[in-house]
Formats: sequence, C-alpha cells, structure tokens
Amino acid sequence: MNQSINKEEMKILNNMIKVIEKSDDVYHPSLFWENLNKVNLEQLQASGYSNFKRTINQNYFNFLVICPDNQFISVFFKLLKDPK
Repeated sequence: MNQSINKEEMKILNNMIKVIEKSDDVYHPSLFWENLNKVNLEQLQASGYSNFKRTINQNYFNFLVICPDNQFISVFFKLLKDPK
C-alpha cells in the first residue's frame, strides 16, 4: 500500500523544522543533516510511512559484510552447528 503522508502530518513535520530554525545556532543541524532531512521528507511525501523500511530506513546504517568478516564467520559457524 503506497499511501503518502497527509497535509496535517506534513504541517506537523514542517512546524518541527521551523522550531529548530528559530532556535539558537548551536541546535541547528549541519548542512549534511539538513540535506538528508530534505531527502527524507521527499520520500515520506512520495511513499508514506508504510514504506519507511524501503525508503528512509535505507538512508542509514547499511553496512556491507566484507569477507572475511570475523563476526560473520563466527555467527555462520554457530548457525551451522545449531540451526534452531
């Protein structure tokens, strides 16, 4: 189900941004976070909360497993020994 966020939800999100913009400079996000927030809002408008894991969530903490990875190898062998 592809349901974008409604006008009221967008208004709330924009009000949150305005509060930050009116705050002291020390509380302002860096340009990096401002740009990422813009991308996130565009994704919310286009895809809504129901697709969060397929959109916004993909903008954060996606690490590739590069072999040989000690943690991966350890978990892999433990899984082979006891697959439950």
